[in-house]
Amino acid sequence: MNPEEIKNLRQKIGLTTTEFGNLFGVSHSTVVFWENGFRKPIPQHLALLMHLKGKIEGIDEMSAATTDVLKKIALVGGIAGGFIAFLAWLFADKKPKSSQIGKKNSK
Repeated sequence: MNPEEIKNLRQKIGLTTTEFGNLFGVSHSTVVFWENGFRKPIPQHLALLMHLKGKIEGIDEMSAATTDVLKKIALVGGIAGGFIAFLAWLFADKKPKSSQIGKKNSK
């Protein structure tokens, strides 16, 4: 995945570099370095980027609900919490509703 593809993916989702970085457990500056070609994502991040790209491929425009869910995931606990929540969203068969993000189980 080249730098332009990474930037296009982030922009298609509608996230800032900080929000996007939180999804992958990296800093804002790391995302900027990826997008400018100064650094390449490590294999684990590259695999997640490719999976995310595949998950949203064919969608011309992201729905506001999906963008809202990803923004909330990115903000749930910063880098570590956002990364864990993103993995759950990315690999889930059903996507959580934005109202479910950040809420504790009431059981």
